[in-house]
Amino acid sequence: MARPYRPGLANRLAEMLAAILAGNILFLFLEPHLPRVLQHRLFRTDWGLAMDFALCAGLYGLIRLLRRRQA
Repeated sequence: MARPYRPGLANRLAEMLAAILAGNILFLFLEPHLPRVLQHRLFRTDWGLAMDFALCAGLYGLIRLLRRRQA
């Protein structure tokens, strides 16, 4: 049985996508200026990956906060 359409879910997915794209672009420009320990190396779990995640999560929280204030 098909699930009913939920417009709130589509909005949250759009917010998540925007936060991930903006966070990764921001990290791309910040990375050369960060200390070596916070720079991400491909295919490794390191502090740079944690920094990228923190930027994306922070931007998502900011987007949710701003959209909640509008409503």
